[in-house]
Amino acid sequence: MTRIRRLLRKLALSAVLVWLFLAVLEGSCGMVSFLYDALTVEPVLTTERAYTQYDPLLGWSSIPNTYIGDFYGPGGILQINGQGFRAAEDFTPQVPAGRVRLICSGDSFTLGFGVANDWTWCHLLSVLEPRLQTVNMGQGGYGLDQAFLWYQRDGLKLEHDIQVLAVNNIDFLRTEASQFRGYGKPVLAVRDGQLVTENVPVPRWHYVLPWLTEKLRDADQLHLFRAVRAGWRWLRPPLAPEARDAEARAVASKVLEQLEAGHRQRGSLLLVVYLPVIADYDGERSDPWREHLRAETAARGVPFLDLVEGLRRVRRGEMRRLFLRDGHYTVAGNRFVAERLLEALRGTPAVAQRLAAAAGSIPPASAEKPPAAGTPSPGTVPSH
Repeated sequence: MTRIRRLLRKLALSAVLVWLFLAVLEGSCGMVSFLYDALTVEPVLTTERAYTQYDPLLGWSSIPNTYIGDFYGPGGILQINGQGFRAAEDFTPQVPAGRVRLICSGDSFTLGFGVANDWTWCHLLSVLEPRLQTVNMGQGGYGLDQAFLWYQRDGLKLEHDIQVLAVNNIDFLRTEASQFRGYGKPVLAVRDGQLVTENVPVPRWHYVLPWLTEKLRDADQLHLFRAVRAGWRWLRPPLAPEARDAEARAVASKVLEQLEAGHRQRGSLLLVVYLPVIADYDGERSDPWREHLRAETAARGVPFLDLVEGLRRVRRGEMRRLFLRDGHYTVAGNRFVAERLLEALRGTPAVAQRLAAAAGSIPPASAEKPPAAGTPSPGTVPSH
């Protein structure tokens, strides 16, 4: 009987050892597979990588004095001036005589992703109204937080009369994350009623190795990562979508509060515009964000332009001509925005007064012919 027990114990021990060996082997194979994928899979790169650099405050920013011909296809020039703005020339600290300077703040829709410098809606404002001098402070991938922080850091270095803050619902969602496609970014949060900036300086390695950040997020093939992630979520449960949206709205409200207060102190003007994405034509996903903006701007006396309703009045066939395949604006789409925004600006008494004061100082030779509404966007647009 003792011999049988010893044999059973040996068999049980052998089974445990075999199980441990197989578990270690499975884990090792999974780790090898993960490392192989991480080292051999093509890095996740956004188009912005071609003209941006690491920025400790913003995560990434444009490289000054960059010129890339045909960046967005034939004729799709991307040019960054010495101040890091999308423009052919630098801007003087003071507003030139006879001009009203307007800063365009936003994401890739403001940058003019997919079209040449001269066809962005921000530049077209100065073509349609030569008394305007526009500064394009749009950047691909930026959320409301980065657009705000960039304006506070570099936009305020320029004397200006108007800031147009151009947003869409994607910009609010981006404020909830500490990274965008593997690239680290700052996070704005409301703490004790105050707007604070977190995750700064942004980790440099996120910009150097964004693909590794993406792989770590997709590491669920490893049981160890799954266990660690489950434990972290148990210790710090993630916020429900409703709670995240509430935080994003609180941040948006504080941003508007600070911007409005700053403009009021300087004697400049703030205008908020909601730029529609193609999903806004039929979908209602952006409605809560637009309503929030409408209420917040009304409470602060800030002009608000919602372009979604205007988009929905366009026939479907015409609407599709406004968007590139990746969802950004064509030349016609940029003109659609510029025309309606200019109408809103001229209809704002304080802006109309400034334009009237600057009247008649632009030589005729400086005026450009605006593109026709049906002008196609140059070239084939890369994926974003």
